Amino acid sequence: RHGGVYETRGDSVSIDIVGTTASARVDTDNLSGFRFTDFFHLLKVEGEWTIVSKIYYSHRNT
Repeated sequence: RHGGVYETRGDSVSIDIVGTTASARVDTDNLSGFRFTDFFHLLKVEGEWTIVSKIYYSHRNT
């Protein structure tokens, strides 16, 4: 059985670009009560931004 689909809301908190590299932070909340902070590292390859790594933090429900 697959998990359900939850409506989410995300905010781009910060985006830093230096040449062909970038770092982004996105905070996401969904209707199930979960909150995540995602950190992405990106690389521009042949004119397209590509995510090369992601780490996240899952906040405790309060």
